Amino acid sequence: MRSWQGPRASTGTKASVWRVPNPTTTNAALVQRIRLGRTTLADLKAGGATQLGVIATDDYAPCADSGQNCAGDIYAVSLPGVFPSANLTWFQAQAACTNAGKRLPSNAEWQAAVDMVGNVAEYVADWVPPSTTCGVWTAGISPTDINCLRGAAETGEPDVLTRGGEFLLGPFAGPFAVTPVTPSLSLDILGFRCAR
Repeated sequence: MRSWQGPRASTGTKASVWRVPNPTTTNAALVQRIRLGRTTLADLKAGGATQLGVIATDDYAPCADSGQNCAGDIYAVSLPGVFPSANLTWFQAQAACTNAGKRLPSNAEWQAAVDMVGNVAEYVADWVPPSTTCGVWTAGISPTDINCLRGAAETGEPDVLTRGGEFLLGPFAGPFAVTPVTPSLSLDILGFRCAR
């Protein structure tokens, strides 16, 4: 019996974000290993890389919440056993993936490849109109259910989707949880993973 291998776009494990010093000179080989998905925790430590987003504060500067000043600064790395990074915006997550030669997965890719709940909710690439109202689900869940994708507003900034969720959120977490949030939001329960 064959095991299911998921979609062609590999989504890996939740990502950690690393600041790599001298990425174009001394650590050019380390950046190349990151882009090939062949780096290890020992490689990162030997190169003097620092993991970001593991404490309850935003430590990504000079990489701005808007994604400016992030090129060649932060890199997404998926390593088993390494706590995922959080406290970053959608723009910073996208920049970290791009710098690592990857991208955020689409909502459909995430749904097809990831069947778990974990440490953080995860940004995906998809954007949606801003939300205005939310109806009651037939199961009787509150109208403020964060899993509800609500009616589109005519004004305001669009939302991005997050998937999964932090396990402490209970019914608002899991493989079917979809939550629209503003792309400039950063919380200690928001993270990401990258796809190729």
